[in-house]
Amino acid sequence: MSKKSIVVVSVFALLLLCVVVGVVVGVRKAGEKKSKDGADATGQISMSSKAIRAVCEPTDYKETCVNSLKDSSAGNTSDPKELIRIGFQVSSTALKDAMNNLSLLKELAANDSRTSQALENCEDLMDSAIDDMENSFDKMGDYDLSKIGEYINELKIWLSGATTFEDSCLDEFENITNSEVGEKMKNILQASMELTSNGLAMVTGISSVFASFNISRKLLASDEYYSDRKGSFSDKNGYPSWVTSGRRKLLQATPATIKADAIVAQDGSGQFKTITDALNTVPKQNAKTFVIYIKSGVYHEIVNVTKKMKNVMFIGDGPTKTKITGNRNYVDGIQTMSTATVSALGANFMAKDIGFENSAGPIKHQAVALRVQSDKSVFYNCLMDGYQDTLYVHAHAQFYRDCTITGTIDFIFGDAAAIFQNCKMVIKKPLHNQKCIVTAQGRKYPREATGIVLQNCTITGDTDYWAVKNVNKAYLGRPWKKHSRTIIMQSQIDDVIQPEGWLPWDGDFALNTSYYAEYDNRGTGSMQTGRVTWKGIKKINAVQANSFTVAQFIKEDWIKPTAKNKMAFGSFHKVDDTKKKKITLISVGCLFLVAVVAALATGLRGGGGGDKEESGKVSTSSKAIKALCQPTDYEETCINSLKSANTSDPKELIRVGFQVAVNALKEAMNESSTLKELANYKDSRTSQALEDCKELMDSAIDDLQKSFNKLGKFDMSKLGDYVDELKIWLSGAITFEESCLDEFENITNNDAGEKMKKILQASRELTSNGLAMVSEMSSVLTSYYNINRKLLSHEYNSDQNEESSDQNEVVFADENGYPSWVSTGRRKLLAASPATIKPNAVVAKDGSGQFKTITDALNTVPKENNKTFVIYIKSGVYKETFNVTKKMTNVMFIGDGATKTKITGKKNYVDGTNTMRTATVSILGANFMAKDIGFENSAGAIKHQAVALRVQADKSVFYNCQMDGYQDTLYVHAHAQFYRDCTISGTIDFIFGDAAVVFQNCKMVVRKPLENQSCIVTAQGRNNSRSTTGIVLQNCTITGDPAYLPVKDVNKAYLGRPWKEYSRTIIMQSQIDDIIQPEGWLPWTGDFALNTLWYGEYGNRGAGAAKTGRVKWKGIKKVSAKQANSFTVAKFVKDDWIKLTGVPYSSSLIEV
Repeated sequence: MSKKSIVVVSVFALLLLCVVVGVVVGVRKAGEKKSKDGADATGQISMSSKAIRAVCEPTDYKETCVNSLKDSSAGNTSDPKELIRIGFQVSSTALKDAMNNLSLLKELAANDSRTSQALENCEDLMDSAIDDMENSFDKMGDYDLSKIGEYINELKIWLSGATTFEDSCLDEFENITNSEVGEKMKNILQASMELTSNGLAMVTGISSVFASFNISRKLLASDEYYSDRKGSFSDKNGYPSWVTSGRRKLLQATPATIKADAIVAQDGSGQFKTITDALNTVPKQNAKTFVIYIKSGVYHEIVNVTKKMKNVMFIGDGPTKTKITGNRNYVDGIQTMSTATVSALGANFMAKDIGFENSAGPIKHQAVALRVQSDKSVFYNCLMDGYQDTLYVHAHAQFYRDCTITGTIDFIFGDAAAIFQNCKMVIKKPLHNQKCIVTAQGRKYPREATGIVLQNCTITGDTDYWAVKNVNKAYLGRPWKKHSRTIIMQSQIDDVIQPEGWLPWDGDFALNTSYYAEYDNRGTGSMQTGRVTWKGIKKINAVQANSFTVAQFIKEDWIKPTAKNKMAFGSFHKVDDTKKKKITLISVGCLFLVAVVAALATGLRGGGGGDKEESGKVSTSSKAIKALCQPTDYEETCINSLKSANTSDPKELIRVGFQVAVNALKEAMNESSTLKELANYKDSRTSQALEDCKELMDSAIDDLQKSFNKLGKFDMSKLGDYVDELKIWLSGAITFEESCLDEFENITNNDAGEKMKKILQASRELTSNGLAMVSEMSSVLTSYYNINRKLLSHEYNSDQNEESSDQNEVVFADENGYPSWVSTGRRKLLAASPATIKPNAVVAKDGSGQFKTITDALNTVPKENNKTFVIYIKSGVYKETFNVTKKMTNVMFIGDGATKTKITGKKNYVDGTNTMRTATVSILGANFMAKDIGFENSAGAIKHQAVALRVQADKSVFYNCQMDGYQDTLYVHAHAQFYRDCTISGTIDFIFGDAAVVFQNCKMVVRKPLENQSCIVTAQGRNNSRSTTGIVLQNCTITGDPAYLPVKDVNKAYLGRPWKEYSRTIIMQSQIDDIIQPEGWLPWTGDFALNTLWYGEYGNRGAGAAKTGRVKWKGIKKVSAKQANSFTVAKFVKDDWIKLTGVPYSSSLIEV
């Protein structure tokens, strides 16, 4: 045997041994705790029951978990993998049941527009949740030990997405007058939400186990991952690893060098005159990138890249040349989610050189320019322009590079795992009494793998904002949900941001549970001295920050690094020969195996207890279930949901948990008796909330199902990837469940929200439990040895001395990177121009394309498209409000420039539309990409919530895009997201949601709000401490719009505020202008989430970056280089989904 082979064999053997030991120990531990309760007449307990209890151990709803598995096919297995898969299936079934029940809610729409919209949105959201759950189910079915890391990453993203969709459904009913509808919807979703939560808990538990060993996700990766560069946080020319080589090339190309599948031109020079027409040509379930070249022009369209429109890419002529614009808004009666000018739902969506706009204006409140739900979506050099809720990073993994997002209130929001890299967040002038908030992250559960990350971005103010920045104060973010997570690192924060930095949502909500962090930021607004001191404000170091980078947070496998990439972290010596490599592989494999076996064995023993059986025998399955449920928050729910599982296999138990969560969500959607009562409610808000809940529950089901499937395909060699995916999906599921409840927040009849909470209780507990289990798995892995995820990867290898100081080990800089999930093809598309791409559809208002509307183009996207479907949107203002549906996967928008190709809408909350529905564009389909596109919600500050873009798409990428709005401009709803070189403008919470999102090299522009408003850049909505979500700004610029500058001392601006309890936001290596108040962060309300949030600033520059005045909340973290590195693309959103797409990105910390 060769030396190299010996190393590989040794590592794998060790890995296997660890797993075996962990399972055995876990089963024993669970067995020792269980005795009397599980004894049968013969004193014997089925091994399946033991396994179910062990699998449910880490869940938050243990009873739901145990019961869901006990009553399912899981009762006949003790295989943890199968139990988890079954759990996913049960969750999916619960979501489908809930979704079916919502069909009766259509009766409410007759006289109540809000309620009708909410119901419709809920249907869509639940459908998305179902997708995520089924994806999780399938992933577990394909379980490959060698790919454990990839599996877990996917599962976490999908499960997080499912939770996000469920939550988003409930969010629909928040402001509806008849709150009783929301309450009943909550009841309908309760089971599915608990089950989805349980699934996420299970996957999180798995992730925690493996994370304790810090075993490489790319343990057996090929030589392409090696590098002769010394250990650092950086790499060169990187994306999330899920951005394939083809996608990277597309992102690097220009329209002239791309052969687009469709060309859109308003002047008739393309195949279509609308983007919608071009999208309509996308093959269903498209498997390759479908490029739509959108020529210069303003496209007045509402574009929806549906879930089935996968692998679509929009490429324009520049974010200011190709603009998709709409003006849907909440004030005019549209629910926030539906206000999106562009909605990207289909997986692997990409956009380059496109402008997304919602022109509703601040007076129209929520008006989303772009909503992204697309998993592994990429936006490169795009502009998201709006006011409130400009960019809705709804769910899944998303990546934004070199984009500009503008807005006023929560203009980047949502619950995706979204990273903005080198982006610019521009705060616009809000209404007179408004504050401005950049982000409003919507992570509800701590296990969700979601969050908004801004890395090397710039948070600044629009010209009009500077004059009012001291009146309409701006903040980095606020906690939309309990576990809101936003990280801003290595970014420029101008002095538009208030010294407090973060803003509370309401009282002390989420102040202790959110996670807001700033790391290594620069600029006047980055000063930490005045920052709020909530418990949730985290001081993170370089290592912690690194966990929010592309490679870690949204997983670097979508950003295939270049040959000269640097090590993400650590100080491993360079492996120069095959002998060392193989020896290491063998050793790590054996160690891993031993650790897992030992962990499970210990878990089962500890879970046993003192109850004795008559025969002294305890079911191995019951022990396994109890051990597995140990770390969950709803242990009883977990145990009950897995009781029927006749297996002790932790993997199967977790799968069963996922299935139970899915079933709970389906049941919530199917509760006909409850829904019949809802028919009496005629108010529009309630109707919209119900509709939105249906959509959100569907999305939550999707995430849970994906988690179930992911565990089914479990590959030990890809353990890290598996855990990361699972956490993202489970976090997404949690987000969707929470979003559903959010729908009822401002509805007059708040009884509806209470009933919806009851309906969703079971599914929420189960989903939380799922995340807890997966998180525990991850924790176990990371706690053993500090083994590099890229241990034997060439570009991450290091010859640096292991004893070197942290400062010496950390290299902040790299050039041109993406999350690894941006493939080579996607990168090429993002790098290309419309002239060099052959789009699948061309949209042009002038008739020079195939379509005149983006919606028409989207309708051509094949269902479940598995290749990039490029929609080129020519220059123009497209007054459209559309969704890139869940089935529109792998869609890419490319325009002629973020200010030339603009998608604009004006839906807003004030006019009667619930926030989620106000999005001009909603991106749901996984792997969405956008380049050179402008997303706008033109409702204006006076219309309050008005989302320009809502992003739920997992692994979505936005490059050189612009999101313009005021309040809630960008809704990073769920899953992994990445924004590069984008501009996001807004006033209040203009980047909000619960995605795992990284903004890189972006510009956040604070706009002038209403007279009495403060401005908040972010409002991260992480509501589960295990959620892998958060908002990360890296190397961005936070500045003020010129109109804002005169009022910056009146309308004060802040980096963010905790939308949810565990809100997490990190701003690092960015320019923070002096529009940001010294406090930096703003409370949401009272002391809510101040102790639980996680807010960090690291390596920032600019007048607003000074920390001396920062708030002193417990949640404000002092971030070290290592901590900041955890929030980079490679760490936070895992850059394997931006691999070789061509969109430049930084996978780690950068040199400033």
